[in-house]
Amino acid sequence: MFENYTVEYIEKDQVKKREKAEKFLNKLGLKYDEGVDITIVLKNNDEILGTISAEDNLIKCMGINQNHRNEGILNKLVSEIIKFKYSQNIFELSVITGICNKDKLKSLGFYEIYSTENIVLMENSKYKFQNYIKKIEEHKNKNNKNNAAVVMNLNPITKGHLYLIEKASKENDFVYIFVVSEDKSEIPFEVRFELAEKSTQHLKNVKIIEGGDYIISSSTFPSYFTKTYNDWVENYCDLDLNIFGKYISKTLNIKKRYIGSEPYCSLTSYYNKKIHKILPKYNVEIEEVERLANKDEVISASKVRKLAKESKFDILKELVPVPTYRYLKSKRRTL
Repeated sequence: MFENYTVEYIEKDQVKKREKAEKFLNKLGLKYDEGVDITIVLKNNDEILGTISAEDNLIKCMGINQNHRNEGILNKLVSEIIKFKYSQNIFELSVITGICNKDKLKSLGFYEIYSTENIVLMENSKYKFQNYIKKIEEHKNKNNKNNAAVVMNLNPITKGHLYLIEKASKENDFVYIFVVSEDKSEIPFEVRFELAEKSTQHLKNVKIIEGGDYIISSSTFPSYFTKTYNDWVENYCDLDLNIFGKYISKTLNIKKRYIGSEPYCSLTSYYNKKIHKILPKYNVEIEEVERLANKDEVISASKVRKLAKESKFDILKELVPVPTYRYLKSKRRTL
């Protein structure tokens, strides 16, 4: 069927070719994600029949020419992207796509994790999500009933973060702090996790946990890492929060989720609104805490990073826990 078609692999630095793929998707009402590391295009002469992209282990930006819907093009593109990722030794693949592609992807060996009204998250591993739930269950505190959770990027942990964590610690039997594990922040995940552990070691009912692939990750909420507010944001919020409510909160018996107010970032502000709407459906109460201020200015991680770059450590010391201060002042920092 594809004897006369050509398969084109477009790398990240091939700007002109990526622009053509973007225009093709735009005509289909789809968005092209600039963060993808590979785009594969199936063409007949100069006509694009379909395109598919991936970023690390996440497949996305799939689009099929409307005049060639029933020609097996999606199957061909998915096979090509799988082959390419396997050549990079990436074997566990996820895909976020329109709900219309769910049955086709099932026939290609993908398993549904969760679907909203418009999109679906699927994986080619039958057990990856099950293993993730089992892994977080190992942290389960079985003695207490009033468990709470906080999800934070901690880039890095500030006194503002610590204020919210301490409040949750006082008001609940046990608190799980999920640290966003996607390594797309200025400070590496391992350092963010270590600083969180050191800064909260005085709180005996607090457990720091790796967020993994299903809490504000590229698999559930790609827009978070670009801070892009687009048509897909509502779908990503629905996906991320329903997975948290249906599976994660149930596994750890989480009854309350704490969030900080967000005066600056429109994306995070919208996410907070969706938290209030979605999680109560799973019997998770929401506690929105006014963010801690220093000299009438809200403490933010972005301000902390800026001060560190400018070596203004006297000011910085007022805004962060001791472990963060020591890290930012040391040679270890990678800002």
